[in-house]
Amino acid sequence: MIGIKGEAKQFHIVKDNFHFIPSLIKAAEEVYNLTDITLRGVGQMLVGERSGEDVGGIIRIAEMSGDISKNRDFWNFLSFMALLSVNLGLINLFPIPLLDGGHVIIYLLEIISKRELNAKFKDYLFKLGFGFILFLMIFATWNDIKHLFTRWFE
Repeated sequence: MIGIKGEAKQFHIVKDNFHFIPSLIKAAEEVYNLTDITLRGVGQMLVGERSGEDVGGIIRIAEMSGDISKNRDFWNFLSFMALLSVNLGLINLFPIPLLDGGHVIIYLLEIISKRELNAKFKDYLFKLGFGFILFLMIFATWNDIKHLFTRWFE
């Protein structure tokens, strides 16, 4: 998913007692699963299998944080913050100019071509990336506002 979708009550915690190394392995598995789910969700949106209404932003994140903190315990809230952290970190690695993933792509192109890209071209790419991110933020905020009105008036 891009952002957050769903209800706070869908989160659950499995409490197992792991030793240190098995805990690291379990944490890596969880990060892998969250990454897989996020990438599948983005892919489904790109091919039209999933609605753009699933894109959520800061308002939905705040709403879900409040729901979890009111209705759940600290560990659910901590799990939600971990989910959010993994999602935001992964999205930052997308190959969009201006994000870290876009910088990696630019650096790889410079390594392959063995010369630095034209400064005006890079500036154009960064402006294009900024425009896309700005559009995505406006779109997510619009979805969040629609979601709030739906939640309040139904």
